[in-house]
Amino acid sequence: MPEIFGGLRIAFAAAWGLAAVTEMLGGQYGSGRVLIALRSVYDLTGIMAIVLLLALLAILLDGVIVAARFVALDWARASAFGDAAS
Repeated sequence: MPEIFGGLRIAFAAAWGLAAVTEMLGGQYGSGRVLIALRSVYDLTGIMAIVLLLALLAILLDGVIVAARFVALDWARASAFGDAAS
């Protein structure tokens, strides 16, 4: 099970990056299309805001996967916090 959750985190990171690139290349809507539009008018503040939003969402969703791992694997929680009694 730990390997499954590790693979899930890696797959999520790859999918998140590819989704952003796909939106930039061929999407009509979404954050990638907004990035392209902001780039064409040289709006650096807007670009950085979108990139920061994408990064925060990625961190949040990775935290959800980690939390699900702790819930699914009770012994992982005990080893993560150094509690050998569990």
